[in-house]
Amino acid sequence: MRWPNLDESKSLVFTPGKTLTEIHKSTHKGIKMIEQIFILITGPFAAYLSQTSGNCAKYACLFGMAGQPFWFYATYKAEQWGMFVLCFFYAFAWAQGIKNYWLKPKGGNHEIR
Repeated sequence: MRWPNLDESKSLVFTPGKTLTEIHKSTHKGIKMIEQIFILITGPFAAYLSQTSGNCAKYACLFGMAGQPFWFYATYKAEQWGMFVLCFFYAFAWAQGIKNYWLKPKGGNHEIR
C-alpha cells in the first residue's frame, strides 16, 4: 500500500477511480443542475401567477422570492455582474409583494397613503 502524495492531485483518491478534482467537478455540476431546476420552476411560475386575476396572484411573490437565492448564486458563479445587481432589484420587488399581500393587516384602522 502506497501513501498518497499530497503534491500530486491525481494520487489523492477518495472514491475508486476518481480524483479530488473530478469529485469537485461532478459535485459542482450537480449543484448547478439543482440551481437551474429551481430557476426553471420558480421563475415562470411566479411570472404566470403575477398575471392571473383573483386570489392566485398573491402567491407570485412567494415563488419569485423562493427563486432569488438560486438567481444570486447562478449570476455570482457566472460572474454576470449586471444580472447579479439586477437580482437585488427583483428581490426588492418580490419583497414588496410579500409585504403588500402577506404582511399588511387586512381591514382594521390602518391608513393607506
